[in-house]
Amino acid sequence: MTRRKTRPTPRVGLCVLGAGRSQLPFLRSAKAARIPTVAFDRDPKAPGRAYADRFYPVGLDCSEEIARHCATVLPEIPLAACLAYTEFPAAQRTAAQLRERFDWRGTNAASLAGIHNKFDFSRRLRGAGLPAAQGEIIRTACELDRFLAQYADAVLKPCSGGAGSRGVARTHRDDPDRVTRLARALDADGNALIEPHLPGPELSLDGLVSAGAGTLLSIATKRPESGAGNPGYGLCAGYTIERREDPALEALAFEAAGALGIENSFFSFDVRMTAAGPVLIDGGPLLDAKIERLLVFDGVDVYGLGLAASLGLPIEKPALTAREAAVALRFLYAENEGELVLGAPSDLPRGDLQLEWERKHGDPVRPPASVADIVGIAMARGDDAESAWARANAVGGAACFQVRSSL
Repeated sequence: MTRRKTRPTPRVGLCVLGAGRSQLPFLRSAKAARIPTVAFDRDPKAPGRAYADRFYPVGLDCSEEIARHCATVLPEIPLAACLAYTEFPAAQRTAAQLRERFDWRGTNAASLAGIHNKFDFSRRLRGAGLPAAQGEIIRTACELDRFLAQYADAVLKPCSGGAGSRGVARTHRDDPDRVTRLARALDADGNALIEPHLPGPELSLDGLVSAGAGTLLSIATKRPESGAGNPGYGLCAGYTIERREDPALEALAFEAAGALGIENSFFSFDVRMTAAGPVLIDGGPLLDAKIERLLVFDGVDVYGLGLAASLGLPIEKPALTAREAAVALRFLYAENEGELVLGAPSDLPRGDLQLEWERKHGDPVRPPASVADIVGIAMARGDDAESAWARANAVGGAACFQVRSSL
C-alpha cells in the first residue's frame, strides 16, 4: 500500500522530549524532512539520539536544565515548538513551561490541569456543554459504599497521574473486592474518581489539531480483554477500525479538544456510545495506546502529521475513506510472571499481517496491570472488523511467544 507522506516545510527546529521507542519515529521523520531537532532523554544511549541534531542526557522533568540547553542552541537552531509524545506527566508540564518561556506553539500549562486530572477533565467538558461522565472524588471505603448505594454499578479510576488504564476497575455494591479496587485506584494524593458505569461500546476518537483546524484520523472500536490475567474492567485487548468518518463524532472530538485547550498536538478521546448518545469518558493530547502503529499500518503518515501539528502547519486531511479494508490491532499480554521466549520474528511480511515486539527475548514479564505491560502487538487487515480482529488474534496466538516460569 502506498503511504501518503506529510512533510513539514523544513525552516524551523523542534525540541523533542524523549528519544526512546515512542519518539524514535518522529526523530527519523524529522531527519528525513530536514527539520533540525534537539532531543532530551535521561538514557544516554536512547535510540533516537542518532537522529537528533543535538542530544542531551537530561531527565524530562528537569525543565530548567532543558530550557538552558534550548536557549544555548537557539542562535544556531531556530526552535519553534516542543514535541512531548509521552505519557510521562512531568514531560507534558516541561513542554508547557518551554512554550511559555520561549513563546512556542503547543498546549499551555493551564490546559494541562484539565488533561491530567480526571475530575477537572469532566468538569471542563460539561462546562462547555459537552456530554461527559459525571463522577465524584472519593478517598475512603465509606464514601465508596455511599456512592454505590446510589449507583449499583460504577467505575473507579485514579483522579490524576494514571496512565495506560492503570488502576481503572469496574465495581458494584456486592463486589467483595471493591475496597481493594479502590485502594488500587487511589492516586499519589489519595484520591480516586468514581463514576456511574455507562453501558455501550467504547470508541477511541484520535486525531490532531494544527493551525487552528482539526483532523480526525480514526474512529476505533475498543475491544475489552477477556483472557487470563485480566485485572478488571480497564484493560483493553486492542482495536478495530472499520468506520472512518462520522461528522457528529468528529465535531464532538474537535469541540472537546477546544474546551481543553489542546493546540498544535494530537488528541484522543474515549467515548461511550450509550442509548442516549455519546459520552466522553477520558482523553488527552496523545493518541490512544499504539493507535499510531495501527494508523501507520493503515497507510497514514502519522509521524509526518505529528511534526506538522507541533510546528502549527496547515495539514491536508489524509484520504481516510480511500482505505477500504478494516484493520485491527491486538495487544499481546503475558498470562504469568517469568522470562519472555519469543517464538516468532518481528519481521513478518509487511502486508495484511504485522507483528511488533515491545519486549526483547529474555526480558522479565508479568500479567498486565495496564496496557503499559504489553509484550507486543499484532495487526491485520480484513474485509470487515470481525475478520480483521480474528486475523490479528491468530497472528498473536500462543505460538508467537511463551513465558518461561520464574518459579
